[in-house]
Amino acid sequence: MLEDTMAEPIKYETFLKLETGAHSSNVRQLLVTPDSKALITSGIDKTIRMWNIESEKQIGMLLGQIGAGSDGSIQAIALSPDGKYVIVLAWLDSYKTHLDRDRETDLRVYELATGNMQAGFRFPGEIQDLDFSPDGRRVATFHGLDIEALNPPSNGKTEASETDLAAIEDAMIRRSRMRARP
Repeated sequence: MLEDTMAEPIKYETFLKLETGAHSSNVRQLLVTPDSKALITSGIDKTIRMWNIESEKQIGMLLGQIGAGSDGSIQAIALSPDGKYVIVLAWLDSYKTHLDRDRETDLRVYELATGNMQAGFRFPGEIQDLDFSPDGRRVATFHGLDIEALNPPSNGKTEASETDLAAIEDAMIRRSRMRARP
């Protein structure tokens, strides 16, 4: 039996959340798909919503692991250059200490057409930002003063050329400047 193979039971917490058809708090970030037909928003309410620009109606919602307080809060989202995938950066309080030093970062890759999560990666510490490389083959993460290139499908670090990292760094700098505008 499955219960016999588990070292200890998995503890689940249930959160009741009313679905209003819109974000229930501030929108943190928005992206437009390459075909300009859809808008993707992430909110402080820990949801990612997809909207049809022409009809102004919600066409989808992505959910991930959440918890009390800032557990599961979405820090950044990035859209692949072909518009097929969105990658999500969420902070988790896995140890339930509410201390920054104990925080972990979840990177989740969703396929937009289906809303299915295609991959998930967990890293110790806080990753502050992320973006796809211009060719869509790598994801760059920014934490502290370091930029690192990852290859999401293999869940491992790759050797990125200086040109790749420079292009990613330029894109992240442009993005942070746009976020900082009043």
